[in-house]
Amino acid sequence: MTAAKRSRLAAVRAFSGMSAQAARRSPAQIVTFFAMPVFVMAFVGLALRGYTTPQFTVGMLGTPGSVAAERLAEALEADPHLRVRAYEDAEFMRVAVFRGRLHAGIRVPEGWSASQDLDVWVSKAGAGSATLRAILDRELAQLTAAPPPAATLDVVDGDALGSPPIGFQYTAPSNLVLFVVMNAVLSSLWIVTLRRTGLGKRLVATPASRSELTLGLAVGPFQLMTIQAVFLLAVGALVFDVHWGNALGVFVVTASLVLMGTGLYLLLGTTFRSDAQASGLGPFLAIALGMLGGCMWPLEIVSDPVARFGHLFPTAWAMDAYLELIFSDQGVVSVLPSVGVLLGMAALFAGLGALRLRRQLRGS
Repeated sequence: MTAAKRSRLAAVRAFSGMSAQAARRSPAQIVTFFAMPVFVMAFVGLALRGYTTPQFTVGMLGTPGSVAAERLAEALEADPHLRVRAYEDAEFMRVAVFRGRLHAGIRVPEGWSASQDLDVWVSKAGAGSATLRAILDRELAQLTAAPPPAATLDVVDGDALGSPPIGFQYTAPSNLVLFVVMNAVLSSLWIVTLRRTGLGKRLVATPASRSELTLGLAVGPFQLMTIQAVFLLAVGALVFDVHWGNALGVFVVTASLVLMGTGLYLLLGTTFRSDAQASGLGPFLAIALGMLGGCMWPLEIVSDPVARFGHLFPTAWAMDAYLELIFSDQGVVSVLPSVGVLLGMAALFAGLGALRLRRQLRGS
């Protein structure tokens, strides 16, 4: 290796270490990135823990006087694992499912017969959807005098299907996604500070190229987001008993999320014009991305236009991938579309951020 290459590598290595140290030096950021998501995960998860009982509450909306609907309601009410509530408004029933007052909502259309399909609302945040599906299929099969399906309800230690609390199953991935994005947004303050103090002039004077300096800038936040994600995955599994699903799938989704966060950090670091913008607007931006992406509530309970709009942002795709692994127990193939979108956004954000940073360093 030539002396010039060694000098360039030494400059990049030194700058990478400085970037990593800057990303880890704030105690407030450490609390925000590690302690706060665990607190929110625990608080919200415990608040929702009461919704996971062996008896499911099901809302039912049917046409008055419908014999088939009345027979279905009687059959469901006779099931020891169900409580049935009658509804007269579809929107009220949908909102009740979202808020956790109902585990599912069944809408029986006019003229329905037991051999036809039903509209059933079940939140992805609910761990009992598979159980409810099995119960409903069994009752419909009995109403049509057809052989009941082979799948039967399995109750283990009082918990349907032995599922962990739905609160933790949903709040664990939602807080992981939200706070990794929060990490990326707040870490962008480091680039803003570099531009404000004029340190860019000294960096340009080093033997390293601007591409190498950009890579060095990304090392610290990338490390911190990786440690944060692994920490929250471990806390979810070991403390809150969350089954994250296929290990390879979780690895691929988490790596894609961290890469997207690193690209977002570079883009925002070259977009914010001052420390005040980064520290003042940054948290609001992260929360907005979390809300639009389903970190606060499942996107399935909002209207289709709002859900489609939410998928313009990476948080929605990350949530889709984690929920697919947790609730559907699928392999890595099932999350590849979401991972592809996350990686595409990571490349877009990082590319735009690198171009802007080169121009800003050149103008320093």
